[in-house]
Amino acid sequence: MKSTRNLEAELTRQGHRASADTVGDLLREEGFRLQANAKTVEGTQHPDRDAQFRYINDQAKDYMGAGTP
Repeated sequence: MKSTRNLEAELTRQGHRASADTVGDLLREEGFRLQANAKTVEGTQHPDRDAQFRYINDQAKDYMGAGTP
């Protein structure tokens, strides 16, 4: 299986100019279905994962509220 970016690079190498978006459009027109990369789950998530993101979000709000970039 090749990505549209890989196909774009190969077409460019062969002297054809086409963006990855154009490659995707052409493939869909020909009846191909494009699939996104499948995400794999490796191990269990950290039990404090949500708390970590809440903490980061709170810190960001504090900095933005204080006008700190």
